[in-house]
Amino acid sequence: MRVMIVGAGVAGLTLGHELQRAGHAVTMIELLPEIGGLARSFNYGDFWFDLGPHRFHTENPRVDGFIRQTLGENLVEIPRRSGVWFFDKLHEWPLQSSSLFKIPKRYLLRAGFDLLRRHKPTSESFEDFVLSRYGRTIYELFFRPYTEKFIKYRCDQLHSSWAKAGINRAVIDKRSEVGGLWKLMSKTLFPEKVDTMFVYPKYGAIATYSNNLGEKITEMGGRILTDTRIESLRLDGNRVAACIDNHGEAHEVDHVFWTGKLPALQRLLDLEDPQLEYLSSIFLNFMVDGELDHDYQWIYYGGPDLVFSRASFPTLFSPHTAPRGKHGICVEVACIEGDGVWKNPDWKLGDVRSQMLKVGLLERPNDVDDIRIEKVKNTYPIYLMGYQDRRSAAQEKMRAKVTNVNLLGRTGNFWYNNMDHSIAQALKMARKFVKHEGDAGVGTDEIFEG
Repeated sequence: MRVMIVGAGVAGLTLGHELQRAGHAVTMIELLPEIGGLARSFNYGDFWFDLGPHRFHTENPRVDGFIRQTLGENLVEIPRRSGVWFFDKLHEWPLQSSSLFKIPKRYLLRAGFDLLRRHKPTSESFEDFVLSRYGRTIYELFFRPYTEKFIKYRCDQLHSSWAKAGINRAVIDKRSEVGGLWKLMSKTLFPEKVDTMFVYPKYGAIATYSNNLGEKITEMGGRILTDTRIESLRLDGNRVAACIDNHGEAHEVDHVFWTGKLPALQRLLDLEDPQLEYLSSIFLNFMVDGELDHDYQWIYYGGPDLVFSRASFPTLFSPHTAPRGKHGICVEVACIEGDGVWKNPDWKLGDVRSQMLKVGLLERPNDVDDIRIEKVKNTYPIYLMGYQDRRSAAQEKMRAKVTNVNLLGRTGNFWYNNMDHSIAQALKMARKFVKHEGDAGVGTDEIFEG
């Protein structure tokens, strides 16, 4: 069967590998010059940078086995350690008992009173969700300033799903999930020892996973076309018969898997724009002299006074991502495609550098050897109020118009997930597609369950 996969990110490549291995004729279309999607890496000489802190962690044995098989011997297992910066101090994340001694007592007292004054939610907003679970003090001190700086919308405009996904994605291990103010404080006072391990390539950064899969797909006879986009679709009744790319090639297809932006597919099908928005990101990759003086692989930065929202440190994933005696720092600045930051990503560079000195990311300005700026589109779906109805309506209209198209991955499904969720979804979809001889047979509910 002739299969077209639009988008060569983690989900698309995993699916492509499994379907090509099962005997289908796979063609992959990738808009960028290189494969990997949001899990690609940047190489500047002897330095490697990912798009923020990417790593593999899963409790699904099938997914874990697939990751290890794909990476082969080129992997290391690393204990996770992450931090959060607020009150001008660095704290463990998830919070530990030591954090109590770094927080002013008046705020601890206020947080304690919040336990007695439970907020009753009146809507499904992010704001109401966080207030009802964590109280006004924690909300105002951290969640509101961090979220509004990052997502560019007020918290009452965001759906509670953003809190449920974002908070739990941040802690990685389910045993460390923070389920509300009482659990937050009890975990802080009486922390459980949780040693979360993750898998990472020893050499070549996170792009190793995507590159290995790409090589295997082409070795088995599949095609991967980069610098290519789908310009139009030719329909035969309620099926897509061909995908026409920007080079004029018409790809005859029996089935299409779409991992690109959902609104882009709607336009190709002449369907109404679902009004779903995506956040974009600027990655400032600093190449720095000297060794790191901490062991946090990534740190969250709250507060509107800081331009950036997160920093990650590639050498703490693998020491081979930088030359000996040097290290990298990846600083993330969220934006909306087309806004002032997107058009002029270096306009705040001076502020970023001075703030990095202030929070201790840099010791001296002249420690920086070089800086590279990378603009990346569609890094996160923005869960505005009502997004679920708009997403469901768009999917239903698509299925009513064409029966041989499936959505896949973070961008295609408008689904805030991690790499392991995308891999799990792709493996499930491949199994059902092969079993049902061309029918992916995966409903929306199954997809979001991973």
